[in-house]
Amino acid sequence: MNAHTEIPSENDFAEWEKYLDEKPADGLLNDLPSDENFEEHANVFRKLFVAAEALSQAHANRAEGFTVIRWIEAQDSYQRAVQLRRGRRSQSEYVSRPYNIERCEENIARVRRAREAGNIRARLYFPSNEIRDTWRSYVIRAIGTYLYSDDTELQISMRKELLPLLGQAEKLAEQMRPLLERFSQNGLGSFSGASQLLRGLAQIPRLQSHIGRLWIDRKSERARERYFVFMMYRANHGWETGEAQPEVIAEMMTLPIFAAPFDTRHIARLCSEFRKRDREEREAYWGQKIANNRENLS
Repeated sequence: MNAHTEIPSENDFAEWEKYLDEKPADGLLNDLPSDENFEEHANVFRKLFVAAEALSQAHANRAEGFTVIRWIEAQDSYQRAVQLRRGRRSQSEYVSRPYNIERCEENIARVRRAREAGNIRARLYFPSNEIRDTWRSYVIRAIGTYLYSDDTELQISMRKELLPLLGQAEKLAEQMRPLLERFSQNGLGSFSGASQLLRGLAQIPRLQSHIGRLWIDRKSERARERYFVFMMYRANHGWETGEAQPEVIAEMMTLPIFAAPFDTRHIARLCSEFRKRDREEREAYWGQKIANNRENLS
């Protein structure tokens, strides 16, 4: 069998994720002098930025040698999906030169403005590993999760086992909260950690809400496929276009790893459901944040 058509192993996906975690240029920042003299500090940063660019480029050049990359690039399904995406909006698939002089100067100008405004915490930094944040990397992660992860089973277990326990914890929290509030208002509170515990108890409703809206909420023969659609929805929706693009996901499900892919119409329905849950999650988050702020002000 051709090495580019054989489905990558679990270890192949793990090696790719390990590569994505690398930060090839971060150690260079140890050579930065004190920022008391900001202009001198910035001049050294410019020189280090050039060295960081070389390290970053060497790191990016290694990507194409990984088994998962050779495999995905050889798949007609993937290439058709890429073309469908490009048909919607022209884009590069990944950034090969994240370190360039324009970004360097933008970084310096940002920190200089912050310092002038009195923000002494502003710091110069190198760009993050941009290969990690590409559509192709998200696709590979979705495929690896589908093939080898137990994420779907974990989500089902959290709904079935953890959610009832959180209900019991919420009842206990209601009984504990008045006592802890009194305890935290005297000298013993800071020593005992009562304030920290109160903050933790306040998060129980949000955690219950989050688990209640987990993407995989029931055990079925198609739970893994459903979760793959969710991961692709997140990849598409969060990457430049802001659209779910169910036809792109349907094309990806023609990969040989899927015995019975979902059709485009079914994928569109799932994406609509995911979008609704996303909206509910945002509303719950901001509702809790506003409630906490009001409580802190009262």
